[in-house]
Amino acid sequence: MYRIRLLIIALFVDLNLSAQEMNIGEFGAKADGITNNTLVIQKAIDQLAASGGGTIHFPTGTYLSGSIFLKDTKFSIE
Repeated sequence: MYRIRLLIIALFVDLNLSAQEMNIGEFGAKADGITNNTLVIQKAIDQLAASGGGTIHFPTGTYLSGSIFLKDTKFSIE
């Protein structure tokens, strides 16, 4: 029973360490409501999906974007 608990804890820690957090501003997105950020947002999604998932943070502001395509991986947008 102890080994099973240890294995579950190890898997949980590994999954959390592989999840990345990215700030959309680091990709060059502008929160001015005028700049089209579609390509920047898509690039961040693609890079995050390729690395196994994670979270994309959008600082306060207005982001103009067209269609984006989400990937079949674990990530969130905040």
